[in-house]
Amino acid sequence: MKTFCINQLRFSEQLQKEIPSEPGVYKWWCKKDLLNTILESLELSDDCITDIEISNKNGSEPYYCIYVGDTGNLHRRIINDHLKGNIKGSTFRNTIAAIILGYCDETQISEIEDTMILDVFWGEEMEGGFHDFQNKLINEKFRVLNNKDINADNELYSISRHYQIAKNGKSRKSTLITEKRRLIK
Repeated sequence: MKTFCINQLRFSEQLQKEIPSEPGVYKWWCKKDLLNTILESLELSDDCITDIEISNKNGSEPYYCIYVGDTGNLHRRIINDHLKGNIKGSTFRNTIAAIILGYCDETQISEIEDTMILDVFWGEEMEGGFHDFQNKLINEKFRVLNNKDINADNELYSISRHYQIAKNGKSRKSTLITEKRRLIK
């Protein structure tokens, strides 16, 4: 695993070269003020914070893991889609735009990302392959922005802890993310 500060990664070709063009998994981390904005927008109470993975990244204040993704090509996905891509080409950027801004603004999304940290996993550290590893990571903690690949028996996403289940069986959080994304397309 390698950890990157997005504000450094975005502008350093040397750091960008450290992300391989192979399958892998990545975790997006944010500070508490951004987490609170996301929780408010998704109508989630802050009592779910206890179920979110927390880490003192780079020896600084706590960061909260809000999203886990996987890809067949880490370099392309992270550099070209997340950092240099447009909002419509990245589910993560699209979700951030929908939840925080309510509209497309590439510059503002990049500024928000620049306050974040990214963990990147590849190679042997991913037991069972990259998609299975992603599923394991998604389901071991509450991932605020993930609304796919959640196991049905995952108590962290249960009706009693985080949201009400809609009639169609989808989470209120998942429904809100989808609704907000539709508004900016």
